[in-house]
Amino acid sequence: MRWLKVRPIHELGYSRITESSSGYSTYGLQSASRRAAVDELKIHEFTTRAVREKKSIFKQFATPRKRVMADAFVQVYPLAYDPKRDRIAEIRQVAPDYCIAYMQPVDDVTVRYHVALKDGRWLIDLKDRTIDHAKFEKRSL
Repeated sequence: MRWLKVRPIHELGYSRITESSSGYSTYGLQSASRRAAVDELKIHEFTTRAVREKKSIFKQFATPRKRVMADAFVQVYPLAYDPKRDRIAEIRQVAPDYCIAYMQPVDDVTVRYHVALKDGRWLIDLKDRTIDHAKFEKRSL
């Protein structure tokens, strides 16, 4: 949410911008009447700081594992997680040190957070989602 205040990609006509050391990719909003030119997006201006902040958050709240896109700055709109919208529907403890938190479906998509007990703290291990409520697919945190 913080980065949308710095670079409001939705106001620039984009739904997703991904930046990494290997380059960048953009996806436009389908409803956008105008898309900003690439030079207006300030590509790579915020990448180092954003990735550093993301890694700090993961270190605090997630298990230490290799993660897809760990070194990339990904902005999405609408937000992948919005505390005003996203609510836990159910928590299932599947082992003494492992729980799965099922979120309330949003637009018929159910997200689950797998949470593991590590050194006395509950940390997010994985995130997955489904649209058919049976087969879940792993997603990046």
